[in-house]
Amino acid sequence: MPAAVADYLRQCSRFTRNARLYLVLTSITGVYWGLSGVVANLFLLVRGFQEGFLGTLVVASSAAGVIAAMPAARFVNNRGRQAGLYACLIVGLLGTSAILAGPTAVVVGAVVLIGVSNALVGVVQSPLLTDESQPAERPHLFSVSAALMIGAGVVGAWLGGWLPGRYASLTGLPADSAPALRFALAIGALLFLLALLPVAWMRLGQGRAVPTRGSLLAIPRVSDTAMAWRVSAVALLWGIGAGLIAPFFNVFFNRHLGASPGQIGSLMAWNSLMAAVGALLSPLAVRRFGKVSTMAGAFILSVPLTLTMVSTRAIWPAAAAMWIRGALTFGVNPVFGNHTMELFPPEDRAAVSGLINISWTVGWALSAQLAGLIMESGNYILPYYIAAGFYIILGLAYRLFFGRGSKPAIPSAKAGEPAAA
Repeated sequence: MPAAVADYLRQCSRFTRNARLYLVLTSITGVYWGLSGVVANLFLLVRGFQEGFLGTLVVASSAAGVIAAMPAARFVNNRGRQAGLYACLIVGLLGTSAILAGPTAVVVGAVVLIGVSNALVGVVQSPLLTDESQPAERPHLFSVSAALMIGAGVVGAWLGGWLPGRYASLTGLPADSAPALRFALAIGALLFLLALLPVAWMRLGQGRAVPTRGSLLAIPRVSDTAMAWRVSAVALLWGIGAGLIAPFFNVFFNRHLGASPGQIGSLMAWNSLMAAVGALLSPLAVRRFGKVSTMAGAFILSVPLTLTMVSTRAIWPAAAAMWIRGALTFGVNPVFGNHTMELFPPEDRAAVSGLINISWTVGWALSAQLAGLIMESGNYILPYYIAAGFYIILGLAYRLFFGRGSKPAIPSAKAGEPAAA
């Protein structure tokens, strides 16, 4: 084990300047997403929106991400990754600020902007990390990036629980009131401005080697269409399973188990921490079991934990199951990103990232809409049973699609050189 730790640290020390700055960016945005994950749904609920409307918002944001994915890939190819990151942050800031406004139409427009922001980062992140690393340190870069995003979410989730309480102590209003929750979201929106700094310090290639032609909405060709379909199918199944439950953990604990906003903040912070631990440990699992077995095993092992969450009416046993489940399913995110990018040459990676984003988002949106309607009827348990079934299918599909005959990794451009986006 000491040798493995020493090798882990040695590989991390090889990260390029651009990669390190991207890790700073990831940390800042992770704080926002952690805070928003605790507060946003509760803010909309106390303003009078129903659970079904929350599902509709997920669909609107996801639809925007799907529609924007291919134009985002073309924008990044033609303008460069740095421009893509700037656009992501600016659009995200506009959307996050707008969600604080009152009318329903404005809220829907806000989540549409957030969906476009997610599409932009979706086509930049994995190609950037792949091309800014060599195979030896690549699993560690993906894992550290994911761990920082998730770990920063711990801070954000804690802030999401603490800020409304602090506002309440200063004003005398309840911590779960709309003004208190709006205050917390406003603080989170300021983080998008801070995140512009590490982007400004990056020196990324401008993508000039891969000009994009044709319709903005057309799906570009890739060198291995069959492999692209396999990757997309896995992303779709994963999105369906995750969308049924992940957007509504806070609603489940609040409405079904009776947890307070402060408790939910703590629960989600620990969930993020466990997911970060899982991400950091994933290179060791890959080294021992391989990428395919690590992915398939995590999906299958998450099933009994998902069912445990709904087999009790006590908060802490359900929370413990959620934490371990998070370490498994969220922890293998970097493995998936690493694995899929290595299956394609650099010129295909932005397009493949866009296809993955589309497939995952479609699954997420449809299942989240269904889950919202189910919860609105008063049944907070059924989405977890449906999700468990999809995770079983997902684990088997990953083994079937990639367990045999999966082509070897394709080398990247030299780390630190401008690479086509």
